[in-house]
Amino acid sequence: MRTLAITVHVHDPETGRTVVLNRGSQVDAKTAALIGNPDVWEDDGVEDLEESGEPPRAGAGSGRDAWEKYAQDHGVHVDDGDKRDDIIQALAEAGVIDE
Repeated sequence: MRTLAITVHVHDPETGRTVVLNRGSQVDAKTAALIGNPDVWEDDGVEDLEESGEPPRAGAGSGRDAWEKYAQDHGVHVDDGDKRDDIIQALAEAGVIDE
């Protein structure tokens, strides 16, 4: 878990809603991946995100290439025609990530 140093607004891609996360909130890795600004975090918890290595699902660094590399690093096959969402689905089906 990471701790926010400031209040942020995050777009939840699953619900389509904007969520307000207040300063001092503990944020899980999946939600943290949606926050592209590294300056919003307190110093603690940086290791958690680095350990997971999962690319963000939105914003900077969330493109197909990042997800393809992540899949390859975890032994999940990716076809040339697979889109980013296909790769994420394959990773979820392989149990590498939570959907």
